[in-house]
Amino acid sequence: LVALRPEGKNLFDSLKRLNVASKESWEQRLTHKQSIEISINKCLLLLQTRKLEQAKAELQKLKAQFKDHPRVAVAQAAVAFREKKAKGAEEVLQAYLAEHPDSEDTLICLAQLHAQQNRV
Repeated sequence: LVALRPEGKNLFDSLKRLNVASKESWEQRLTHKQSIEISINKCLLLLQTRKLEQAKAELQKLKAQFKDHPRVAVAQAAVAFREKKAKGAEEVLQAYLAEHPDSEDTLICLAQLHAQQNRV
């Protein structure tokens, strides 16, 4: 659903860097956009390193802070997809698109999900 770095040592190095960047002492120095991107990337990186429970916890923080951001819906769909709930991922994306029909990121992710399911 979301393309990230290949598996291996680089993932853990990236996760370390994201953990440093997301510390409270740095959060005050980040712009709103940087905070969103770092949090979402951390969630997706946790998914790729198979730390599902930590990814879910990060997703809950994202939903509380940035609930209407399209990438939060994409991250939520990625978590559902990782849990082998493709239908749930599709529902998340479709629900977001129903409220925000002009969201290109979400529409592209839904198309990618359909392509992976050979529903194009």
